[in-house]
Amino acid sequence: MEVGSRIKLEMALRSFPTSFLTSNLWPPTSKMVGIPLATEFRRVQNYIKRSTKYLFDYNRRLFKKLQMQGAARLQAEAYSLYV
Repeated sequence: MEVGSRIKLEMALRSFPTSFLTSNLWPPTSKMVGIPLATEFRRVQNYIKRSTKYLFDYNRRLFKKLQMQGAARLQAEAYSLYV
């Protein structure tokens, strides 16, 4: 596993709500209920994908906000130099 994907996975695991760990999704129930392992894997994988998507959306919005603040600051500075 390459470093980037490992970091993404670790971030996703850290962002898991604790309710997920106590829900019926975890631990994998395939042996107990007879659900195919592929289905179980896909379910956990989809959960990880949703978690990372939320994380990256949050980071993107935060970055955009900081970018806008920086642009506003530069604009104010340029205006003060102009006046």
